Amino acid sequence: MFTVMIVDDEPLIREGLQTIIDWEEQGFAIGAVAVDGKDALDKLERCSPHLMIVDIRMPGLDGLELMQMVREKYRAMRFLILSGYADFEYARKAMMVGADGYILKPVDEDELIEHLTAVRKTLEQQARENRALRGKEAWLQAILTEEDPELPPQDVLEQLDLHWPHYQVLLIQVADPVEANGLQPVSVHRVIAERVQQEQLGCVFDAAPYMAVLLRHSYRSELQLGLLRDKFQRAVGRQAGHLAMAAGSPVDSLRQIRHSYEEAVCWMQQRFFLEDDGVASVYTAGRQQEREAGSRLIDVGELANQLSYALGIGSGEGAARLLDQTAAAMRDAGMSELEVKLAFVRMLTTAIHKSSMQQAERDAAREDKLAWLGGIHSQPTLNRLLHYVKAHVEPFAAASGKDSSDLIVRQMIDLIQRHYRDHLKLESLGDVFNYNSAYLGKLFKSRTGEYFNTYLDMVRIEKAKELLEAGMKVYQAAEQVGYTNVDYFHTKFKKYTGVSPSAYKKKS
Repeated sequence: MFTVMIVDDEPLIREGLQTIIDWEEQGFAIGAVAVDGKDALDKLERCSPHLMIVDIRMPGLDGLELMQMVREKYRAMRFLILSGYADFEYARKAMMVGADGYILKPVDEDELIEHLTAVRKTLEQQARENRALRGKEAWLQAILTEEDPELPPQDVLEQLDLHWPHYQVLLIQVADPVEANGLQPVSVHRVIAERVQQEQLGCVFDAAPYMAVLLRHSYRSELQLGLLRDKFQRAVGRQAGHLAMAAGSPVDSLRQIRHSYEEAVCWMQQRFFLEDDGVASVYTAGRQQEREAGSRLIDVGELANQLSYALGIGSGEGAARLLDQTAAAMRDAGMSELEVKLAFVRMLTTAIHKSSMQQAERDAAREDKLAWLGGIHSQPTLNRLLHYVKAHVEPFAAASGKDSSDLIVRQMIDLIQRHYRDHLKLESLGDVFNYNSAYLGKLFKSRTGEYFNTYLDMVRIEKAKELLEAGMKVYQAAEQVGYTNVDYFHTKFKKYTGVSPSAYKKKS
């Protein structure tokens, strides 16, 4: 028994349709009656009809608009259109949207039965195909999960349409579903399953957390797999989210599809480092091997320092370049997806915190500025992650001001005052300010009368004097102001004060 929903704004039509024929005799039961398009949408989830009989002209949401909205989510829904008069333009549009029939009011009993018979046959055929697909999926699940699976007999293979020369497993996942009105995962599964069936590409089965497609032809290049991915992405639309895909190698027998599946799972877990629109597979393995050949020594703290300099002086371009360099270094270091994401969160949290210190108006809003960091974990690829981070970081940097010469020097001085403990070098500041380090050195000397390193030493020594006066030990004061070598600290301190640190401490 199939379920039908009647949608019409005229009470007499709604009541008449419910009694004009014996619905059960035609294989249908009336599940819901709606007074307009909005009411139909509200009742759709509860009723789950197989067929909707819809008035084409209703106030608010008309029949065509309702059909289009329902079709986006329920691709298998059948429709019969009602109209009070012959409107061939509406009829043409209705058929284009996918209506199964067009009925004029007042409804003729025989005409309605004729349309219902045709719809019932279509639904019965769909039901048979769905049962066959469920049987096929059960066999595939057994082959994938059992150590030594028993294959179906030859006649069953042919009956299930699984007797193919080649098999290849493709895994699909909605990596970043966008706004809530996009296609839900179940609908994405339905759309792709319909496309696979229509084009006889193979069959679809569940391999949680992925959707799996067993391809009946072998795809033996990155280009072929990329074109297949584009086909599926176009079918579901961008609003459904970014489709992440990975493929195992082609195999020659059903018994081997477990190998293709396990290989696809492995590639899916590594696809974070591939291009946004690529399909992870053995054909992209070369880039993975290059990545794994790198070193894991990534100094996140130093990267955070450099990024904080860029943010503090308002250099969006410098910040973007540092982010690109950081991503490349992490990729080449062989870090996992989780390691990369955690490192980015840590680096950005530290950098934003440092750049916001001593700036009360930013400090008050720092929590708001950090809220977006949680979105890093939902980015499906490294490229997407970079784009997401830059979109949030660049406005933050831009708010710090313009890059005039005087402003740059003032910002360099402010940077020294706030980061004198760090390993500051003109070379690293050159990257931050997007200027040659030699030019920065000359600019700083012309405005302050001191060389950069000299000014840095002077600030450090003044800070050290304060610490010594407060009773701190010499080696502790040296470390606190950025000198890792105590003897070097002694030399610098005596150069600028005329006495040794120990003597100064005793004197104070």
